[in-house]
Amino acid sequence: MGGERVFDVVIVGGGHNGLTAASILARRGLSVALLEASERLGGLSASYTPWPGFTAPLGAYVLGLYPRWLMREAGIEGRIRLLPKEPGMTVVLGGGRALRVYGDAGRTSREFSRVSPADGRAYLGWARLWSALGVLLEEIYSHPPLHPREAIEHVYRAARTPLVGRIVEEALEAAQWMLTAPASRILGEWFESWEARAALVEDALVGEMAGPSTPGTGIVLAHHYLGVSTGRRGEWAYVQGGMGRLALALAEAAAGAGASVEAGSRVEEVMVSGGRAVGVRTSDGRVYRARRAVVWAASVKALPAVAELEKGLARRIRSLESSGASSKIILAVKGPLRPRREYSWLGEDLYRSSVVTMPGMEYAEKAYGDALSRGVSREPWLSINVLNLVDPSLAPEGWSLASIFLQYTWRRARRWGEEDRAEVGERGLQVLEGVFSLPREGVRSEVLTPRDYEALGNPGGSIFHISMRLDQLYSSRPLPEASDYRVPGVEGLYLASASSTPEAGCQGCPAGWRPGGS
Repeated sequence: MGGERVFDVVIVGGGHNGLTAASILARRGLSVALLEASERLGGLSASYTPWPGFTAPLGAYVLGLYPRWLMREAGIEGRIRLLPKEPGMTVVLGGGRALRVYGDAGRTSREFSRVSPADGRAYLGWARLWSALGVLLEEIYSHPPLHPREAIEHVYRAARTPLVGRIVEEALEAAQWMLTAPASRILGEWFESWEARAALVEDALVGEMAGPSTPGTGIVLAHHYLGVSTGRRGEWAYVQGGMGRLALALAEAAAGAGASVEAGSRVEEVMVSGGRAVGVRTSDGRVYRARRAVVWAASVKALPAVAELEKGLARRIRSLESSGASSKIILAVKGPLRPRREYSWLGEDLYRSSVVTMPGMEYAEKAYGDALSRGVSREPWLSINVLNLVDPSLAPEGWSLASIFLQYTWRRARRWGEEDRAEVGERGLQVLEGVFSLPREGVRSEVLTPRDYEALGNPGGSIFHISMRLDQLYSSRPLPEASDYRVPGVEGLYLASASSTPEAGCQGCPAGWRPGGS
């Protein structure tokens, strides 16, 4: 096909991070080309059509980490509408028992008091601490890695009041051990009842090949207390029209500011001259020259070999851990998805929240060990979201549509052919039927495995591009020498995906954008 075009910046990867960078840079007056290998924009934040008339999330199904100020910077404020989840979670404990976790700490405290008055009181302190940690981590994550003292100064400037400053000091003291400890230890120190521990452990495990007793699951727990998209800390929300509306809004904003957004353009070479990235070449021979920068917004592990990389860096990038641990079932049911009798008392909370099947931390630990030995948990835990009760536009009238996150399914342990896909579907629906009654007819389902996510550009099937391990976070993400978003040895080549931000997730900040930033 051939041809050559020249831009200020060329961005490779059309997930929400690449699209955010494209919109911001174009809105600041730069000429921008964004190239996405797939025909679909959004990466794992995209929506797709499993059956005519249905809109389902390919990967991410709720938004919480993408900050309001970044929506304004990227030009999408007003282009998307968020539908808050409340309760955030309804945790099914078995035998008709359940605990709800609300965005409001007082309501959750009263809920926990049903099983333990002491845990009800403890939750108020827990919520206060994690809110402060949220302030700290949000400030840290929205900048390139800083020296700890610089990070603290940024936090105090953000906090501004003595009261918040004292809370942040307490959070810093707690962070010294809580962000590296196993979730089982953290929850065991705070809560006396197994029910309260079970209600909170899911946030420490989601997306990672780790069990409650795995060191470092505290940082994954913290990650899920950072929700800021709605303006209310810790609250997560659905995007009206489907999660893919985020990517579409970003693409519209970028194109409206003059960016060239091109799907179906696979980049196979980063062109380097004189130690500087000067453009890219696509698989069909097209050349996109970059006067100022090439931004690699796909997984760092997919970065093409560049001869100028510092010695050993390419090998170290290839060795990064990226182990997918989860699968998804998209389920459509003709008529309402009815709860089993013992859970009918929960009413609409079963449809408005994420329903998590977690009858104890030991259950999750067993599921984890099971997957380590055989690749698929015999009894996985699920996070079930019935999407169209909150947003009827996602399914035809008279149908129920659910997105079911399932863990554990270990990419490394299996080939993930059709027999494996069938087993995941069978085991997931068995657990689902402990909460909801499925009809004999009018049921459609589709299973997405770690191999499917790998094919979508996520090495190893990891929804975070590379695993959220202690040695692959903050100033070590993806590697210590590349944690400032620059590629050592190649001037003008930047990293901007979930594998290069200090933490992962659908939050749009890997390039260090912040109010007043450059």
